[in-house]
Amino acid sequence: MKAKKPLSVLLSLCMLMTLLPVNALAAESLQEIKTKPGETYTYTEEDETHSQTVNKTFDFVVGDIAYRYLNGVDGDEVAVAEWSWSYSCQNCGKGDQHLSVLHHSFYTGTIEVPGTVQNDDKTYNVTAVDPAAFADFTGKVTLNEGIETIGYEAFYHYQQSGGGDFIVPASVTEIGNRCFERTTATVKFSEGSQLETVGDEAFALLTQENLVLPDGVQTLGDQAFNNSNNTAITIPGTVTNLSPSVLSGYTGTLSFTDGPANYEIKDGVLYGWGKLIQVRDKTVTSVAVPEGVTEIGSLAFSNMSSLKAVSLPSTLTTLGYGVFSSSGIESIVIPASVTTMEEVPDSNAYNGLFAFCKSLKTVEIQANWDIIPDYAFNNCTALESVSFPASVNTIGVQAFEECSALTSVDLSNISVLEESAFYKSGISDVTSLDNLNDIGKSVFRDCKSLKKISLPEGITALKENTFNNCTELELLILPSTITSIEKNAIRNLGSSDACSIVMQSETLLTVTTPFGTSSSSTKPSNLTIYYPAEAEAAYKATALVGESEEDGYALKLTDASMVLTTAKAADSNTLTLKTVTVPEGMTLEATSSNTGVATVTGEGSKLVVTGVAEGTATITATLKVGDYVVLEDSCTVTVTAEGVVIPSVEEPDVTMDSSISDENDKKVVEATANSVEADKTINDAAHTEANKLNSNAAEQQALKTAATDKGLTVGEGEQVRLYTQSFLEIKAESIVKDEDTVSTIKLNITPKVQVVASTATNSADIDIKTDENKDGNAVMVKDPQTLTITTSSEITVQLPVSFADQLVYVKHEASNGTYFYKATADAQGKITFTSTHGFSPFTFSLTNEAVAEVNGIGYASFQEAVNAAEDGQTVTVFQNKDLTATISGSSKTITVENKTGNQISVSINGETFQVADDATHEYTYTRPSSGGGSSGSTRYTVSVEDTDNGTVKVSPTRASKGSTVTITVTPDEGYELDKLVVTDKNSDTVKLTDKGDGKYTFTMPRSAVTVEAAFVEIATEPETPVFTDVPTSAYYYDAVLWAVENGVTEGTSATTFSPDMSCTRAQMVTFLWRAAGSPEPVTTTNPFTDVNSGVYYYDAVLWAVEQGITSGTSATTFAPDATCTRAQTVTFLYRAAGSPAVSGGSFSDVSADAYYADAVAWAVSEGVTVGTSDTTFSPDMNCTRAQIVTFMYRAAQ
Repeated sequence: MKAKKPLSVLLSLCMLMTLLPVNALAAESLQEIKTKPGETYTYTEEDETHSQTVNKTFDFVVGDIAYRYLNGVDGDEVAVAEWSWSYSCQNCGKGDQHLSVLHHSFYTGTIEVPGTVQNDDKTYNVTAVDPAAFADFTGKVTLNEGIETIGYEAFYHYQQSGGGDFIVPASVTEIGNRCFERTTATVKFSEGSQLETVGDEAFALLTQENLVLPDGVQTLGDQAFNNSNNTAITIPGTVTNLSPSVLSGYTGTLSFTDGPANYEIKDGVLYGWGKLIQVRDKTVTSVAVPEGVTEIGSLAFSNMSSLKAVSLPSTLTTLGYGVFSSSGIESIVIPASVTTMEEVPDSNAYNGLFAFCKSLKTVEIQANWDIIPDYAFNNCTALESVSFPASVNTIGVQAFEECSALTSVDLSNISVLEESAFYKSGISDVTSLDNLNDIGKSVFRDCKSLKKISLPEGITALKENTFNNCTELELLILPSTITSIEKNAIRNLGSSDACSIVMQSETLLTVTTPFGTSSSSTKPSNLTIYYPAEAEAAYKATALVGESEEDGYALKLTDASMVLTTAKAADSNTLTLKTVTVPEGMTLEATSSNTGVATVTGEGSKLVVTGVAEGTATITATLKVGDYVVLEDSCTVTVTAEGVVIPSVEEPDVTMDSSISDENDKKVVEATANSVEADKTINDAAHTEANKLNSNAAEQQALKTAATDKGLTVGEGEQVRLYTQSFLEIKAESIVKDEDTVSTIKLNITPKVQVVASTATNSADIDIKTDENKDGNAVMVKDPQTLTITTSSEITVQLPVSFADQLVYVKHEASNGTYFYKATADAQGKITFTSTHGFSPFTFSLTNEAVAEVNGIGYASFQEAVNAAEDGQTVTVFQNKDLTATISGSSKTITVENKTGNQISVSINGETFQVADDATHEYTYTRPSSGGGSSGSTRYTVSVEDTDNGTVKVSPTRASKGSTVTITVTPDEGYELDKLVVTDKNSDTVKLTDKGDGKYTFTMPRSAVTVEAAFVEIATEPETPVFTDVPTSAYYYDAVLWAVENGVTEGTSATTFSPDMSCTRAQMVTFLWRAAGSPEPVTTTNPFTDVNSGVYYYDAVLWAVEQGITSGTSATTFAPDATCTRAQTVTFLYRAAGSPAVSGGSFSDVSADAYYADAVAWAVSEGVTVGTSDTTFSPDMNCTRAQIVTFMYRAAQ
């Protein structure tokens, strides 16, 4: 509790009393010395002349009372104002003893505040008593009816002359903060009291025996009865917000009057409104909350170290914040009925649901929550087990921070891990993260038991400090979707032991100092980072991989064939599969599906297959780090007997059109062409060609003879074998870019087959002779021939990253027409589509060139689309180009859908009809031989505009003119329908009929219509809090509003700001940090032993040190809980402003060498403060919340 009057003021008063004649004060009544604000008058005391100036704002004085207009001079209401003056001493030698004297503090007469008062011939109603109006008053005050509000500290330390009762008029509806604190009178209320609101600490430090609040009171402020423990309090049943914060600091006797709250204390527990409010008996060890209780209020069991067990009822629906925080509870079951949890105010980790319950071991959550709340189990250092249902998808901020005994949590259904969710926890086993799509900063920071973790596909960023200082981490697997790694994300992993990171992304990474905060921080020697070999250049261009490191990996198997031979050479029946790269630290394993045909062994970076008998076997290979499978691939190996033609599949043969001249463009299209895969189609073709040749012995012999004629050398014991090699011949024809972004690539893809003769026993060892390679073991005996593919082919292409996550249109210029396919690229730009018309030029683009589409395949003309449409199918038109067609043959019905954006005219078999935009028309063709013709009807589209905070459904979604359409509107919880409008193509409104229960109908016009709905939030409290303890007349009113609007503070409760509460150093730097936008501190080094990482002001302190605002109270301490003085406050502000050069300084209590001297001079020059008097600044005086936000507000202007 801060002192209300500076000691120097009281001393000054005493000195003044002794200096003046005995009757000096009594000689002048209030009436005799009344004066207007700012005017001066003099009086003489022992030959010393003093000037006296009124310095409190009021407008006029009548009798012994100063008044202030509430609504201007033309209004009809006034308030009783505080009236004081200050002394300016002239050569009296009293110095700073003459500070200020509150008028009422030494007036001992009787003041009766009237219901009305007259000034300048006008009568005003007296409806309020201003803050501090009668603070420290030692006379007697009587208030008449008509007073509605009594302000902040209006009767603080009111010492009623003669004792007795102080009667609060029935007309009073609101009592301000600390209004009757330390009052010695007995406060009572007039019959019929209309009182509704009691402010913070309004009745603190009372000495009266009983205080009975009147019926009708609804709201009590925080600590309303603080330290009035000898006063029995009676609370009416109309109070709606009774809570631990209201009763904080009060341990006296409570009783209640009847009312809707039904307050009662049972077994030491306070209940009301169907809610458990507070445990009054702090010694209880267990509480069984009875059935019927629906809510447990915030902080209800907080700080009860003796509490060990609580059982919760099946009727419980709501838990306030911090319900069990810092209690001794050991285990808990949260029933399925709990659906609502209050958010922790001010991000205060100490107020998490179970925060700092250091004896809590097991938790079972049966409720279908979707989130483990922020700070829920923060610092539950004994927590060993927590279970929750599959509905939980989010782990909140710092939810399990410093849960050092918690080693395992089921995260299989979690999609979001918020910042610091497991910071400094004992988590060691993270089993499944398959559903995770977002991981925040510092989630696993300082988890020094974590051994292995694999992040799933979909995670795109490794944020700051994610795995910082996980000193026991052995293996980290990052998905192919990772595109950025932020600072400190993988700092200090594995400590001195080896740690491996497996990267799977093949795209260029954005990497920001991942191993530390400095750009010079390099990868530690104990860390190995594996990366896809084909992306080696991209990785070596980042800070992740050094130029000399060779940790790329690859595994891509292609089908192969081999011949069983009787040759005696050790390797005569073996083949080595290619495209395998195994860096040091990885292992290669392989299996065969049929060891009776072929076996396989992994030898370093080689896969060696040994033929056993004729047939086929699937070879499956895996690359591993430890037990983790990094890559897996398989291929088919065909083992044939001597004399059989062997099929094989070769890599694409890529050429480039001469029009592509830019080197970068060449690299892009070459990479795209080389990525094309159609393995099944090409493999089948190779086998087909081999089978044809196998059935023609004469051709086989002719080809073998031709091989000898072409110079194939056949050694002793060697045989000539024939191989059919199928491959894709790909010509890159063009590339189009929009500025630097690739938007179109055209590839002409042709499947080919050729026949080679070779002495090799398997396809993998074929080496064709050329003029440059005279030692080859194979020659071409049948030149490449184009394969005719008539079946559907699945084709995969890796397009440039500019296609990633987009709908790609594939234009196929086939021999029998032009077709358009669609495929959505993955996060890397890879697409897979099915070509239904073989191979030829394919153009990959982000623009749809199709005129119309049927069943997902586009066509270059409307006629082609109509030809392709089968009975009952829809032809969707995209472009208004020659929409004329003829249907013949079998009867069929087709639907024409218009997606052009405008009305179209369509002609089929000579019948012309109009189709509105987004509408459909059904057309039926009947074969002429049946005697029929054709018919059609138009259905129009009912479109629903996207909307937030609710859903809108229509039925049907297409309707003909005159049909009835039903709209069903469903607002989200907390919202209601604000607008529902249906408009036709001309933007004319269509009449709606309200059918009730969220259903509306309308009659379909002759055009498409659009349904537009808007939902609004059901009215709630205004965003800017209305604080009952911040009167509009207060000097700090605008400053408080500014602080709230800028996120500097939210007040001490929903309705209170506590302006006169002292501020701590932690709060001060937090205010400054928030005003600066809550920037992330650059440093992670905390020099202070008294600033823990989990506290709300942690980042603020680190930031303040970085900015030179403070260096702490010593090299290792910050003293966060120490009260901030006026000197410290202006110094913090001065340094935050950059410590500009200043001069001057005129305060007698600010020495020139004081650390805060420049700061005080700056604050005065900038209008931040004018001191506590003309000559004093009072540097050691505690700074209040009101003063601090006012200083900040003024400095920000």
